[in-house]
Amino acid sequence: MIKKSARRVLTVLAITVATVAIWRSGAVTAATLPVASLQPSVQKGLRTPTRLAVAADGTLYVADPANQGVLKYGPAGILLRKISVTGIPQGIAITTSGALWVCQKEFVALYDVNGAEIKRLGSGKGQFVSASGIAIDDTGLIYVADSKGRCVQVFDADGVYLTRFGSQGSGAGQFLYPAAIVYEKVSKQIVVVDSLNGRVQFFDKSGSFVRSMGGIGTGPLKFIHPQGIAFEYGAGSAVRMYICDAMLRNIQAIDPTGAGLFLGYVKGGKGTEHGSPSDLAFDQSAKLLYVVDGLGSVTVYKISDGNVVVDNATAPVTTAAVIASSPLASKNSSVVLSTPSTVSPLILSMVADGSTVTAELLDVTGIASNLSAVNVNGLPVAISNGIFGTAVLLHSGSNEITVTATDHTGRSWSEVRTVTKSTPLPSLTIATPDAQVTDKGIMALTGSVAKDLFVSVAGVPADISAGIWTSQVTLNPGINTVQLQTIDLNGQAVTQKRTLLYYPAAPALAITAPTEDLIVSAGSKVVISGTVSLSPAATVSAQVNGKPVKVAVCGGFFSFPVELVGEGVYTATVSAVTAAGNVGTITRSLIQGK
Repeated sequence: MIKKSARRVLTVLAITVATVAIWRSGAVTAATLPVASLQPSVQKGLRTPTRLAVAADGTLYVADPANQGVLKYGPAGILLRKISVTGIPQGIAITTSGALWVCQKEFVALYDVNGAEIKRLGSGKGQFVSASGIAIDDTGLIYVADSKGRCVQVFDADGVYLTRFGSQGSGAGQFLYPAAIVYEKVSKQIVVVDSLNGRVQFFDKSGSFVRSMGGIGTGPLKFIHPQGIAFEYGAGSAVRMYICDAMLRNIQAIDPTGAGLFLGYVKGGKGTEHGSPSDLAFDQSAKLLYVVDGLGSVTVYKISDGNVVVDNATAPVTTAAVIASSPLASKNSSVVLSTPSTVSPLILSMVADGSTVTAELLDVTGIASNLSAVNVNGLPVAISNGIFGTAVLLHSGSNEITVTATDHTGRSWSEVRTVTKSTPLPSLTIATPDAQVTDKGIMALTGSVAKDLFVSVAGVPADISAGIWTSQVTLNPGINTVQLQTIDLNGQAVTQKRTLLYYPAAPALAITAPTEDLIVSAGSKVVISGTVSLSPAATVSAQVNGKPVKVAVCGGFFSFPVELVGEGVYTATVSAVTAAGNVGTITRSLIQGK
């Protein structure tokens, strides 16, 4: 939560179900905006929900890889049954007879109402590189988004392969990662979420490109890692489209006509921010929006038209904030309206508020634009080229992290996050170094994982093979915080993160040893080492706790020793600057104990 040192807050009302206003920039009348009321969440039996589908009668189906199946729910979130599958369940589509098509990466299988497998699409296993989304049109044709095949495959109602459309790329009709797909029944168009291109593309039923919406970035009609899409209908037209973004952790409500008109953000428990939403579905009859919110459950919103007026808002300041302990339903929540305030110049990159971690150290990195000082839990942190970083030693249980920033005029901002340190799960390692500068807009992350663990990266299941997990994420220029979750078979989840700074003109820079913050014992000899891009050529410099140290650079590699003289935090800062003045800066913190 972000607090300004002086602000006026007006408490409006307390209600038994949290009413979540949809935020929109500028002065608007709520006749054109939906209002979302938070309902009791769906969570019974869930471990790692990833994808959703809603039948015409309101029956909810949830794909859950850790359960190795699809869970079926009736009214009020009552668990009816589990449909077991042999692969990793992803996208779901429901036939008019109530049968269920389930994407399982290399194949897509059909299950009858009793959960028995009937058949598979096309040639069965091997038909797809990675089937992730599926939709059925009004004639029964089946469309499957093959995320790693970079195409959409088309089948007849009997599952016989017909054709495919799309190819790898960023042009019109091309895909980098088609993650989800829906059939828009009014325009009779196929709508594909092209995740790594940060956009949504519309096609006619022959596969011909019609139009595109969105693009890489932040703010209205911009996306970093869109994952799910759903349409809301009324008066014979598609009145709203909802798109969730796992990286930006938000849900946009959009008028889907033409190039699209941004209506607002569906607010989670803390402003516009959700966990890491990976999918959503809309129940037309009950007007319910279901969201896989990256929190081990399905969040539910009742959607209606409202009459609230929001004036002069600037995203993502709190114009209407829900005061609640989590994005899940709370029976004693209140809506608080505050006057718009200056957006904080402090941008934090750390695990989300409320996360559970197992590491002893918590990395706190961020951008401090035009700030004179940053303190973490009362201790000053050095700022270098607008970047700051430190580590906090955690104790078992709940830990409160307070980051305070002050500018040159004396104004201050603070952000407080609570993190719980828990018993470690079986091993998960991240080979990709934390806090690195890259000049590439798409980044591959990888590591190793123990058996029977599920890994989610920015809300999307990672690929796991022979104990190695891999995932790709799209980056926005500037600082990007990638949340990684590890979930065991009991549904226990822990969170880690990687901070990736995307600066296209700056030299790529990474500290590869150690790959993340480290606790060291007294008397240890520590050498920081890493890589720096050779083109363009860059000059590398380093500091430890603000004091310059000598750096050895050879053939794209650098190293320098850190002298430990006693207990405390030692923050190493490495910068690389080109002749044109483009600079990249990263940090790594060491804590010496007794």
